[in-house]
Amino acid sequence: MERRRAPASVGIGRSGPARLRMMGCCAACQNSSCTGVQACHCFAEAVRVVWTRLGWHAVMALGGMPSRGAATGRHGVIASMLTQRCALREHATHRENLTSEEVLCMNLRINIGCGQTPTRGWRNFDNSLSLRLSKVPALPNILRKLGLLEGSQYQFIQFARENNVEYGDATKGLAIQDASVDVVYSSHMLEHLDRNEAVRFLKEAFRLLRPGGIIRIAVPDIKKHVARYNETGDADALIEATHLCAPRPRSLAQRLRLLFVGTRHHQWMYDGASLSSLLQRHGFMRAEEMPGGQTRIDDYQPLDLQERASESVYVEAEKPIA
Repeated sequence: MERRRAPASVGIGRSGPARLRMMGCCAACQNSSCTGVQACHCFAEAVRVVWTRLGWHAVMALGGMPSRGAATGRHGVIASMLTQRCALREHATHRENLTSEEVLCMNLRINIGCGQTPTRGWRNFDNSLSLRLSKVPALPNILRKLGLLEGSQYQFIQFARENNVEYGDATKGLAIQDASVDVVYSSHMLEHLDRNEAVRFLKEAFRLLRPGGIIRIAVPDIKKHVARYNETGDADALIEATHLCAPRPRSLAQRLRLLFVGTRHHQWMYDGASLSSLLQRHGFMRAEEMPGGQTRIDDYQPLDLQERASESVYVEAEKPIA
């Protein structure tokens, strides 16, 4: 069935479920008799699923949600949002005043490979072994004493605990349902994947994104590195800057670290054109290089649109609506 756009008066437009917050279904329940954020999230999720599969007019035609009360008729869903059990916050409520659960109620945005720059209010994932080691309280201290855990890795474990960074490897799949994410962001992660891993990552991002959702990727720009080489003629500086070469491990500790952690060097390099082409070859549309500081993401803050700007290229693309 062909999806139909929402009437302009509804305020949904192209973005679909991301704009449901404009009608009030995104904020936390303030009614003490309600089950709170969980109930709000379940209701918003039900509307999102119907939107994704059948379109907005199917949502309007549903009438009421039996589990949410007796509202029926063409505008029953809207009435439910506004009158049943939940006194919803207005759209003008600032994201920074919401809890993480309330943000999930609004929309789901994820930062994959966040490292030490997670995005506040988003779900942040990293596949560092340090995050897996942190699950065992005493293990990081033991490994550090044995010389198998570097000081920077130990510090990252503490940082991840304090900032709710989750372990996740997008090349193997994240425990998030299909078509439930509004924005996928990844900064300086893709270049650490080989070509096959990069394809698996893009397929997973495509699975996660709702129709019309946006992926934004920042990577080191090989074009900038080549331009510096053309200016200086320093080939050693060029190769060093690409981080494509990993030194051979010498000590036993270095060999064990390579065995368990793997190389953290770059596996591939991109410019805006090659990254855009890669995205389009794997199902995304409107892939284009974005100037630093610019984005097609609605309500993007607090996302850093100029992360590592001196060496980066930024590319955005969308998952097709139909």
